[in-house]
Order: sequence, then C-alpha cells, then structure tokens
Amino acid sequence: MAMDLLRLLAACPLPAICRGEEIDLVRSLRAAGLVVALTPAKDGMPAAASDHAVVLSITPKGQQQLESLAPFLAPSTTSQNGGAPPLHAAMGAS
Repeated sequence: MAMDLLRLLAACPLPAICRGEEIDLVRSLRAAGLVVALTPAKDGMPAAASDHAVVLSITPKGQQQLESLAPFLAPSTTSQNGGAPPLHAAMGAS
C-alpha cells in the first residue's frame, strides 16, 4: 500500500531507492504530490535503466498526510537503527 511505503520512507534517510513493485507505489505517491521522486519511464527504456526509483524527499503535503493518518496507523516494527524499520523491508534492497 502506498501509504505504508510513505510511512516507511519517513523513517528512512533520504534519498532512498525503491525497486520492483514499489516503483508503482512511488509513482502513486508522486502523482498525489506526497513525494519528490525520480521514476523510470513505464515503457521504452532499457531494463538496466529502469530497475529502480529514487525518492528524494517527502513534500509538506506528504508530511501533513502522515500526521493526519498517525492515529490510525499501527506502530512500525522497531529495530536497532533508532526505531526505524529495516530499509530493505520496503526498499527492495538485496
């Protein structure tokens, strides 16, 4: 879900790289004005050039969305990196 990815991105250092199915979620977040991101073209690009998206920042609108949804979201899984979830959980890192 795109909002889950937005919440994870808020807990990770940016810029962040997203791969695989997260690319479409990043596109959705960008289209809604919630993040600033670079995404590959959907068609016509070589596979090597289109295997990831880069989220540069969360916009003020994205921050407002996170704040408004905070009471309804379950707490994230904590880890040793200051309470942020592991980056590979949503970023598709290998």
